[in-house]
Amino acid sequence: MNEYEITRQEYDKNNEFYAKRLQAFNWQKQIDYFAGLLSGKRVLDAGCGVGRDAGKFLKIGFEVDGIDYSKENLKKAKTLFPKANFFQQNILATNLPSNTYDGIWACASILHLKKKDLPTALSEFNRLLKLHGRLFVSVKQGKGEQMVKNDAGERFFSFFQPDEIKKVIQTAGFKIIFSEIVPHENLTGDASQKPDWICIFSEKIKE
Repeated sequence: MNEYEITRQEYDKNNEFYAKRLQAFNWQKQIDYFAGLLSGKRVLDAGCGVGRDAGKFLKIGFEVDGIDYSKENLKKAKTLFPKANFFQQNILATNLPSNTYDGIWACASILHLKKKDLPTALSEFNRLLKLHGRLFVSVKQGKGEQMVKNDAGERFFSFFQPDEIKKVIQTAGFKIIFSEIVPHENLTGDASQKPDWICIFSEKIKE
């Protein structure tokens, strides 16, 4: 079984554990900034989990589609946020239509990809976005890639340096609008947790 399948099964098997953990994160500041960059109302939440952020985009008036690899995540998301559309998809190759979205919100999702697969995912995001559409990604700061254990099980993570992730995004046809390093404590209130998060807002400037 490969790392992606182990990670997917981990989210399915221990869904309640991860849903509770992810609810502790508050990305509202980043959501509000991202929303202000968009010229339209169609948003894709790529790696939506149980719909935490999809619900926030709905609340401020956006049309939201959410995709995730985990069936259990999507089952819960559909129950919690029936006004959004949720689909089981692999972000490396979706069957969603091209040039559809004004914004793609990829919060703590591409960090589950191997670094060699990241260009493929960003190329897919480019395909799905309208020209001048906006992309948000957040990843954990660090180096390397590995399976990471916690109290429930283990998942695959890639860790990045700011210049490293920016370069891959730019190569995929995006222009960086704004980037920041956000301490974990700012998102959860828990000062004991590391690493910090790299957040990047960008614009599709070429196909």
